[in-house]
Parts: sequence; structure tokens; C-alpha cells
Amino acid sequence: MRKSRMHHIVGMLALICICGTHSMLAGQDARVTPEQSEKIIGKIYKKYAPVYKKYEGTLSTRQVDVVEYNPITNQMINRSSASLIRKDYFYKKSEITVLQFTQNDKPMKASDYQSREERPGPQVLDEEGRKIYSARITRNTIVENKKCYQMEVVPWKKSPQLFEGSFYFTRDTLDLVLVEGTVAELSYPLKEFSMKLYFEMINDLPALRSGSFIMRVYIPVLQPDRRFVISVKVLDNKPM
Repeated sequence: MRKSRMHHIVGMLALICICGTHSMLAGQDARVTPEQSEKIIGKIYKKYAPVYKKYEGTLSTRQVDVVEYNPITNQMINRSSASLIRKDYFYKKSEITVLQFTQNDKPMKASDYQSREERPGPQVLDEEGRKIYSARITRNTIVENKKCYQMEVVPWKKSPQLFEGSFYFTRDTLDLVLVEGTVAELSYPLKEFSMKLYFEMINDLPALRSGSFIMRVYIPVLQPDRRFVISVKVLDNKPM
């Protein structure tokens, strides 16, 4: 895959606000009634909608590792690693500064890391979120030894810019712990996409702590069938 295209795809991942096993997520599978669900969701939106007016986004330093595989043979093709400073905004394009970039253990120029940032899609938890997404609390569960609610999120009208999956909030404080899912509709050239993101609270703002993505891309003639496994580790984070 050409570097420009690969890093454009990696850049797209920041627009979605996570695939792996559920080893850190154990279910109690305690169902929640519709009445209870609506009450809990009301509290969630009351907690988070103001955050999108109070802040512009987050400023973070993070490590991003990308491994490229042949999905048929599972043979590794390429790997790269980048240290980045990111300004991720809720409603406008992210800004990136490359601190260090290596490809197959070879040091590269910062300018070799190419990522075309685009405006993020609609936010799930802002004041417009319920107009775009259907949400319901499906069960009580455990995430990283924390008692949580699982909130299932599905857009009223599917599109590649929208999220579909689950949010997990602690039952006592409604802090966001985990988001996992996919895009509501795959767009060319994506054949597969999934993500799993862990969050921490910085004051009243949920900020990404770590995450993983799996995506598969194929463009006849131009791009062979490839699966990319992306790991993200945030080193520091603060609100903007």
C-alpha cells in the first residue's frame, strides 16, 4: 500500500468517536427495562451534552502502531510506528504534529507520515445526538472490574460517517469507560472495520486512553487485499 493512502486511512480513524476479544469485559447480563433505560439515558445526556459546549476537544501525545497483513495467509507485510501530538476537535478537522516515525524499524522523515484529516462525523453524546441515534440501555455488565451499563447505539439512518455499537458507562457515576463497534455502513474501499476504545475521565471530559482498530481494504489493480491492525496508546491528555 502506498504510504499516503495507508496514513490517510489511519487518519480516518480519528473521525469516529475500537476490534478485539471481550477478555476485559465480563457480562452479568442483567436486563434493563425500557423505563429504566430511558431514565438512565436521560442522565447520560444531561452529564455529557454540556461538555461539547465547554470544550473544543482534546490535546494529546500518543503512540500509533500499524501492522499490515495479507488477510488470506495472515502474513505480515509491513509495520510502522509513529509518535504524534494531536489536537482532536469535536466539530472540525484534527491537527497533527509528527514527533517520530519509523517503518519496518527504519527511521523515516516526519514528512513521510501522511494523514489527510477530515471533519468528524456527528457526535453521539452532544445535544443533537438523540436526533441522529437511537440509544437504549441493554444490560448491566462488568468492564475492567467496574460495574457498568451497556448502551447500544444505532443511527436512525445509516451512513459511513455514523457510528454503530455500544458505549459502556459506570453505574455509579456514569463515567465513560469503553466504546466498541463499527461504522454504520461500510464505504469503498473498506471491506471490514471494527474498533475498541478505552476512556478515562479528565475533569468532566471523557478522553481516549488506549484503543485498537481492525480494518480491511481492497482496491482492484491499485491496492491488494490487506488487513490493518492499529494500536493507539495515549501518553498524555488534556482538554482544549
